[in-house]
Amino acid sequence: MFQGISATNTSGAKNNATENPYGDLQIDGVDAPGTRFYGHVQSSSFHMPLIANHILQLTAGQKVRVNMADEFIYSDQNSQHDPVFQGYLLG
Repeated sequence: MFQGISATNTSGAKNNATENPYGDLQIDGVDAPGTRFYGHVQSSSFHMPLIANHILQLTAGQKVRVNMADEFIYSDQNSQHDPVFQGYLLG
């Protein structure tokens, strides 16, 4: 699972209600099918929550990356709102 919040620019500006942030999970730079996720609009000026909850089959050495289409993933200097990956390795 990936969790984060969106921002309008690299300075961390909040999104407005007309923006629709979305992205995809990628495996080694290629979009993983069916992994598109969208921001959830909450108000007129807000960092929108981003959640991607998918099962990905990986081989040793493969890397997963979050690719935002036209917005940014927010993080701050005190790490309270940094994006998070979590999951299980089965095999």
